[in-house]
Amino acid sequence: MNPRDIPNEIWTLILQEPSLQRRDLLPVFASCRHFNDLVLPILLFKSGTTPLDLAAGTVCISSDMVPVLNVAIRLPHITRLTCTFDVRGDSRAPRDLRALKSLLVPSLTHLRLNFVGDLLSAYKSDLVPLTPQRTLTEPFCNLLSSFPRDPDSPVVFVGIEVFTCRAADIKDWLLDKYTFTDPNTRGLFGFLTGIRAPRNPLRAKTLITHHNGITTAVFPLISISSAHIQRVQQPLSAKYSSWTLVVLNAGSFNWPNALRLSAPLASEEWAAILPFLTFANLPVVRMDPPDDLSAGSNIPAPVLDAFLARHSSITRIYYYPDPQTLLDAPPFPFHALPRLRGVTAAARGMHHLFYNPEASFPSLSIVRITATTVDAREPHLMLDALRLLARHGGSKKLILEVSSGSWMDLDLGLAGAAVACALRRVETVILYGHTDFVGAEGILSWIRLIPALRRVGLQDCLHPDVGDDVKKHFASRAREVLGNGVELMST
Repeated sequence: MNPRDIPNEIWTLILQEPSLQRRDLLPVFASCRHFNDLVLPILLFKSGTTPLDLAAGTVCISSDMVPVLNVAIRLPHITRLTCTFDVRGDSRAPRDLRALKSLLVPSLTHLRLNFVGDLLSAYKSDLVPLTPQRTLTEPFCNLLSSFPRDPDSPVVFVGIEVFTCRAADIKDWLLDKYTFTDPNTRGLFGFLTGIRAPRNPLRAKTLITHHNGITTAVFPLISISSAHIQRVQQPLSAKYSSWTLVVLNAGSFNWPNALRLSAPLASEEWAAILPFLTFANLPVVRMDPPDDLSAGSNIPAPVLDAFLARHSSITRIYYYPDPQTLLDAPPFPFHALPRLRGVTAAARGMHHLFYNPEASFPSLSIVRITATTVDAREPHLMLDALRLLARHGGSKKLILEVSSGSWMDLDLGLAGAAVACALRRVETVILYGHTDFVGAEGILSWIRLIPALRRVGLQDCLHPDVGDDVKKHFASRAREVLGNGVELMST
C-alpha cells in the first residue's frame, strides 16, 4: 500500500504519538513536500506552539527549531514569534541567531528573543557564560540591523533610557566584548587574569547617533535577558514610513528601576513611542535634560499622563520638560498624580504639575525643586510653585529640597504668607546649591517662615560673593537663629 494513500487524518494521529520524539519526526519531515507540510505543525506543537496559536500567527519555539523552519518548504503565516536561546555553556545559539535572519518575513511584526543565561553580561560571578556571550554580540547586532527592511529607518531602543538610531548603524556598535590575553591559562586565577574588559560598562557611555543627526552618550547595552522587537507601521515623521521598537530587558534583575525619557525626539515621536511601552514594576521615571542639550524632554503632557496612569508602580518622577513646550501648554492632567510620593523638577516644571487645582498629592513626601538658569532670571517662579503647592492638601510630612537664590529676598508680604501656608507640611528642608546671590541673613529669614520645621540641611547654599568670613560663621549663626528645637544636619 502506498503511504500516500493513507488519509492525512490517520497520518496525523500516528505522528502525534507521544512516544515519538522530535528526532524521530525530522527524517519524516525531510522526506518530501507532503510530509514536510504535515509534520511541521506537530514539530511546532512539541516546541510549545498550540494549533490555536499557530492559526493566529503566533509561534513559540526554542532556538534549535530555527534551522528546522529554514528548511520548511512552506512556512506558516507568522506575525508573532518568540524564540528562546540557551546561551549557557557550549551551545549553538550563535548559529541559530544567525539563521533567524531568514525568518524575518514581511508578515512578522513582533519578535521576542529570550536568552536563558543572559546575552550580554558585565562582571558576573558566574564566568562560564562569557565565551558564548562574546560570540553572540555580533550576530545579535546583525539581527537587529536586519529586522527593519530599510536600513535608513529609525530603530527606537528602550534600555534604562530611550534612544533612536539608524538600523544600518547597529552593526557598528562596540558592545562590551571580552578578550583573552592567554587562551592557554589554567585555573580560576589564571582565567580571571586572562580576561581584559575594554572598559567598565557600568560607568562608561557609548556615543549613539540618532536618526535625526544628534549624537548623545548612552549607557551600553548590558545584561540582556530578552529583547522585544516590534515592527510598527506608524511614521515617526513624514520622512519614514515605519519604524522598529526594541525593548531590552534584564529579567534577572528588577529591571528597569528607572526609565530615562530624555532622548531628543520630537513630541510627535514621543506620542508614537510611549503607548507601546509597558513595564511590570517600574518605580521611577526620569526626564532629566541630556548632558549635551539645554532643552528638556518635550513629551506631550497627556501622553506622559497616560503612560504614568498605565504604570501603577511609578511613585517618583523627575520632571524636566522643555521650557518652550510649557509656554502654551495646558495644565498637566492629574489622573496619575495622586499616588506620587516624590517629585523632582525645576520651578517651571513644578508650576505645571501643581497648577490644576483639582489634582491631589495625598502621598507626596519629597519635593525637590532644582536650580536652573531660568529660575535665576525669573525668581518669581519659585514663589509661584510654592503657592500652587499650598493648594494641595495631604497628611504626610514633607521633605523639601531647594536651592537658595534671590527669590528668598523678594518682598515677602502676602508672598510670605503664601510660602508659610505651602510649607506647613514641611518638616525637613535641605538647601543645596544656589541659583544666584542671596545674603546669609536672607536665607535664615526664609527658613524661619517654616512653622513645623525640625531639621535643616545646609549644603553649599552660600553664594561665593558673601565672603569668607560669613561662610566661616554661617553654621554658628544658623544655630543661633534657628534655636535648639531645630536639628542642623550638615553644613
